[in-house]
Amino acid sequence: MKKRMMRKAGCLLLVLLLAALLCACAKEPAAETERTAAEETAQSETVPETTAGRPEKTEPATEPETEPATEPEPTTEPETEPDPEPVITEGKHPREEGFSAAFDVYTLTDGSLTVHMHKLIYDEDQLRAEARHIRQDLEVLRSCTGEAEVSLEVYVVPHIVETNSRVIGTRVFCTPEDLETGAYRTDLVRAVCGLQRNWQIAGLTGYIFGEPADEAALRDWYRDGAHGDQLSLAPMYFFPGLAEEETLRMSEDTARSVTEDYIAREGYEAFRALEHTADAVSPWAETVLGCEAPVLPEGSEEVDRLTVVFASEAQMILKADEEMNRFRWSLSKTDWVPDADTAYRVLCGFYQGYWPLLENMKAGLSDVFSRVRENAEQEITIEFIHSDNLSTASWVRNRISLSFFNACWHEMVHQLLPVRNWSDLEPRWEAEGLADYYSLPIETEYGWLSEGRVRYLTDDAYYQELFRDTEADDLTLRELFLQNYTAVCPLPLEGEKLDQVWYSRSAALATLLHPELKETKGGKSTRSLADIAGFRAGSKDRDGNGLTYEEAELMMKYLMDRFGEEAVVGGYLDGQSPTAQFGVSYEELFADFLDWVRAEFPSAE
Repeated sequence: MKKRMMRKAGCLLLVLLLAALLCACAKEPAAETERTAAEETAQSETVPETTAGRPEKTEPATEPETEPATEPEPTTEPETEPDPEPVITEGKHPREEGFSAAFDVYTLTDGSLTVHMHKLIYDEDQLRAEARHIRQDLEVLRSCTGEAEVSLEVYVVPHIVETNSRVIGTRVFCTPEDLETGAYRTDLVRAVCGLQRNWQIAGLTGYIFGEPADEAALRDWYRDGAHGDQLSLAPMYFFPGLAEEETLRMSEDTARSVTEDYIAREGYEAFRALEHTADAVSPWAETVLGCEAPVLPEGSEEVDRLTVVFASEAQMILKADEEMNRFRWSLSKTDWVPDADTAYRVLCGFYQGYWPLLENMKAGLSDVFSRVRENAEQEITIEFIHSDNLSTASWVRNRISLSFFNACWHEMVHQLLPVRNWSDLEPRWEAEGLADYYSLPIETEYGWLSEGRVRYLTDDAYYQELFRDTEADDLTLRELFLQNYTAVCPLPLEGEKLDQVWYSRSAALATLLHPELKETKGGKSTRSLADIAGFRAGSKDRDGNGLTYEEAELMMKYLMDRFGEEAVVGGYLDGQSPTAQFGVSYEELFADFLDWVRAEFPSAE
């Protein structure tokens, strides 16, 4: 039984082997047929020709016959998992200069980019989304500029206090709204590219992330020359606190167009290293506007070098950082600085006269000037205030408050020749006398036209009517004033500047030689500096505190002539009054001063 079963199994195995052999034989002719058809197809293809009509060497359509290649055994590499999401950690932002608040944060680090989100608004999904958004903007920025990768930190906070900075080195502070609208990109460009000029930052941001400028609108805007100063691209033209909405828009379009034009011609590295804005604006004006760029006022190159250290809706702070030019300009809208054009002219005008002021002081103070230079190297803040306030200078705070333009050099002298002890009465008149002595010649040359002073000199009918019913001596004082002024200078014609030195001294001569004359209430020609500045009143012949500003300047002129400029200023800086320094009483000094006045100005008697 067992043998019979084995024979049956052997027969079955033999049948299976025969069947397999028959199948193999049946498939072999079909394979041969397929190879023949492929060869015929390759031979039937036409050979392409070159443009010269010669056949071009081409690869055959089919592979040459070779031994059948053996298929490589599939390699099984281990499946790689995607990079894990960056880990989010908790931390704290400490207080620091420029951003004084301390707050808790959640931090995500992605390579060189670190994004911190304030705990009050933290959401994990949002933090990761914001980090991806910032990373994309960074890649676009670097691909357009070729800037190297920097370690950038971005703080996403609920709000930013106006007095806090948005960029500190390579740290950027912004709100979720800034990220959503793209407003943070200007700060991103500032932090990554290290550009200093406001217009370059705005222009590059628009060039990379914004829409093309409307060049036809730009041509219309600048065609009549009314907006010529705007082509300085000075920071105030990008400041909402001074520039109107249309001015802001045209400034941004101008910056974007100038940036595109300059990078296309000179490349990004040249744009980054640009020394003078005019080097970019001048060729752009010829190319885009079809005209020459306007001539900017003297002092414009100094303004061009100012950098923005802070900006909000209401205040912009500009900074200079050069030898004897470390001013911080605190700009805001006032009744006498109502717009960007006026602010620009104020800054240009100040610098136009500032360097001649220093040169004049240096010429007369060869030894003492080193001390003036030392004071000029201090960081001095200059702010604009409304005209119903007094312009002041605070040496302790290194701050000047300007209520009208022509006071800028007077107050600057106070900073260069500071009074350290206001408890002594005498330095008060000396301080004002010195300030006018050095500033009035600069004001004559570079100051703005004072229409009120011109009218006082030239409008007889107005003042005859104004003082017709008064019992005071206004008309007599004005007649003496005119007599003194015209003895030295002609009356100014319309639009002409005044000689501010002789205007001041004409008033001083009238009041010194006629002390019995008084003005109506509110007049300033006979009011002492104590009355005007709120000091304790005194007599002009006993302590000098009763001198007017004009009289103090003329007495300083007398002291310079008698004792020498170096001695007077050196003693003043040492805290010595002329009476202590030169060994005379004030009464004697004042009596000698009046004798000098009568001898020096005989026509004033």
